Amino acid sequence: MTKPRVSTALSIAALLWPDFEVVKGCVFLKGLTSPTDTRFPSRTEFDENHVHLLDYFAHDARVRRKPFFNSRHPDFVSASNLGRSVCLMWAYKLRHDFPRWHFRVYFHGFDPIVRFHRVRPRETPVMGDNDRKSEIELGALLIVDTRRLAA
Repeated sequence: MTKPRVSTALSIAALLWPDFEVVKGCVFLKGLTSPTDTRFPSRTEFDENHVHLLDYFAHDARVRRKPFFNSRHPDFVSASNLGRSVCLMWAYKLRHDFPRWHFRVYFHGFDPIVRFHRVRPRETPVMGDNDRKSEIELGALLIVDTRRLAA
């Protein structure tokens, strides 16, 4: 087995346990260009704060036509499994860094993506638990609410 370079390990660690920054009351993955329009802060965070996991790794799951990935390919399955873990880790990191704020972190399995947004008082989450119940039941969508995490 070839050992990965330390720099590779650091890149993966940054993906798993990222740094965040607050800009105009919005929380973003550090290093993302934060938008100037934050009139809809949760929606803005949801749209901006996302990572396509297959973009981070070499893989053979790509196909030339829609849906662009072979969801049965072992690389896609591995990225999906990783995505569920990243979703949970981001939720714990957000709760750790911002203990008084409420967040929701999402894993979308159709193109393994992890994203998050802050849930503000008197505001409904961008995506509710009942909005996509069938996707949740299929395991294609995971929603982690930081208020429901064990201490």
